[in-house]
Formats: sequence, structure tokens, C-alpha cells
Amino acid sequence: MRTALVTGATGFVGRNFTRALLRDEQQLHIWAVVRGKDGALPTQRPELAGLVDHPRFHVVEGDVTLAGLGLEPEERAHGIPEALDACFHLAAKTDFKEARRAETFQANLEGTRNLIAFLKGLERPGKLFHISTAYVAGIRPGETVREELLEPASRFCNPYEESKYAAELLVAASGLDWTIVRPSIIVGDSQSGAAESDKMIYGALKVLSRFQGMLVSKYGPSGMKAIPPGAFAVLGHEDVAKNLICVDDLIRLMLGVVREGPRPGSVFHLVNPRTVSVRVLYSTMVELLGITCLRLAPSLPASLSEEEQALRHGIEVYEPYIFSQEPVFDTSRTRSLLGDAAVDHTLELDRERLRFLLGEHIRRRLDAPVNTPAPADGGPARARAAVAAR
Repeated sequence: MRTALVTGATGFVGRNFTRALLRDEQQLHIWAVVRGKDGALPTQRPELAGLVDHPRFHVVEGDVTLAGLGLEPEERAHGIPEALDACFHLAAKTDFKEARRAETFQANLEGTRNLIAFLKGLERPGKLFHISTAYVAGIRPGETVREELLEPASRFCNPYEESKYAAELLVAASGLDWTIVRPSIIVGDSQSGAAESDKMIYGALKVLSRFQGMLVSKYGPSGMKAIPPGAFAVLGHEDVAKNLICVDDLIRLMLGVVREGPRPGSVFHLVNPRTVSVRVLYSTMVELLGITCLRLAPSLPASLSEEEQALRHGIEVYEPYIFSQEPVFDTSRTRSLLGDAAVDHTLELDRERLRFLLGEHIRRRLDAPVNTPAPADGGPARARAAVAAR
């Protein structure tokens, strides 16, 4: 492989994958379609630090949400080559909010449509690797989902899942040599803990951190101690299993798929063979944040406290993931291509590893340190009274 196009190189997975490709493919030149942001040129994007100076990494200013990728004529003529060996489509908007459905579909569905049209205009479009998500399966509790194109789910958790499903159908109908890769929930690097997401696991962690800050501001540090364990309910089932994969394991498996050169029309689940329960996830988060006043509940009280209402407002977008059992993601084709050892080598996200990953994220990324002092403003008596009033 000598020439490749990458979208989404500024994303967490995108830039890690791009670095790994350049490391492993010594003859490869990569052209990355990158848009400017906040008045800065694409080459000035901080996400590309360490990449822009690489002699085989080339930035082309563009935008997948625009026709022709938004490329100016001179960039089209002198930038991306007419003959590609591969294209890696990682650009996506991972927004779960229904209010942003239009923007999510514009990025994920129309962005894919624009990329396909662009590739089909080249002399040699190369092999298209479309990075999707295992959650195109939608809500299928306990159902085994095969590594193949799927019938639409009866219900999706959010516009993100639905848009990625629709994008898969576009890819499959494109007439290109395509491969679809479906990761599960991506967490930080297993060794460094580095992660730059505020979605899914880290999004829920951020909501809980803000809730902790709200409680400290309202009751003060001493008042926090007076709140009984499990005083406030958050919706969720303890036995729901989640599939998490560290970004370095995902990159390793993605490189393996690329290296093996699968036949056109292949779909692969790059997931963890071992799941983790919501019980373990939740208890790890509240332990790290010091908010044992929360409890998981399969249903919420008819009348929510002020605290529970505030928490519900923040966590509601994640409720389908902590309330409904997810599918079982079959990995037969991935195992056939890469071997059982490659899949089974994926790191198990046990409590100890989760404490490390989530703890590093709290330390590096969240706005305020855990247990930041705040004005007492009523202290223990106010905290006890608020709980007793329920």
C-alpha cells in the first residue's frame, strides 16, 4: 500500500490509527481531508500535533459534509492523487441527542455519500474501509448479531446509531471494493489511560462528576457525608452487559484487518470477547467520584427530588445503554481472518483496569478535581433535611 486517503484524522481513533499506519507501512503516503476550526488552518489543528510534520502525511483542506469534499480546484488537481490504494473513512459525529439529528445525519450519512461520490470520480478509488459501529444493530436485547449487513432495527437508541446504519447501506450499494469495521464502545489507551471523548462511558462519567459538584455546592463537603448511601436513584439495570474495547486493542485489530486484505463486501466486529456489567461500571465511577449517595434503580420514583431531576436531565441520553441489554456481537469472521489469539488477546476491562482508565480521565480531562471544597451553605443539617423530605 502506497497511497491512502483518511477522513477523521483529527479524531481520537483517527489520529491513533493514522500514526500506526505510517509506522507499519513504510512506503505509505496519507492524504488527510481536514477542515479548519475556530479560525485556525487545518494544519494548525492541535489534534494533528506530531502528524503534520511527518514527511508522508499530507493535509488537504476540505469537509466531508460538502459536495466534492469541499475541495478547491487547485487542491483537487494537486492534492489527493487520482490513484488510491485505500481510503479509511473515520469521520463521524458522535452526538446522541435527538435535537441534533439533522447535523448528525449530515455528517454521518451525507458525509459518507459525498466521500463515495468523490472516490468514484478517481481513476482508482482503492479499497474503502468504512469505520462504523457495532451499535448499528440498534436495540436487540440478547440477540446474536452477525458480521453482515443487517435488517433495520425496530428501534435505535439515538440518531447516531441510525445514521451509521444508513451510511452502511450507502457503502454496500456504492459499487466500490468495501469493508465495514464495527467497533464496540471505545475507551482509552490501556497503558497510558489517554482518552479524549466526552461520549458514552466518559460522557456518563462527566455527568456524574457535575452532579457531584452540584451536591458539594449545595450541601458543602461536610453535608455530603450526611447524605445516606443510595439516597438518590438513577435509572439502570445492574446486570446489563457492556462491550468496551481499549483504543490500542482496536487499532491493533484494525491494522490486522487492513493487513489481511479481506474480500470485498466483508463486515467485521472489532469488539471485546469479555463484557463488563453496568454494576461494575457504575460502582467504579461513584467510588472514584465519592458519590455513594446514588443507587441504580430499574424504575424511578413517581416523584423525583430536585437532585434526581438534575441527574436525570444529564444522564437521560445514556439511559438506553444502561437500561437495556445489548446484543451479542458475533466475531466468527474476524476470528477466521485474524485468528482466535488476536481476538482473545484483547484486554479484559475488569474493575482494576476501569479504575485506572476512568481515574486517569478524571485526573486529566474533567474540569474540576474530585472533592473540590465548596461553601457549606447549610451543611449536614440541610443535607439530612433534603433526604428526609422525600
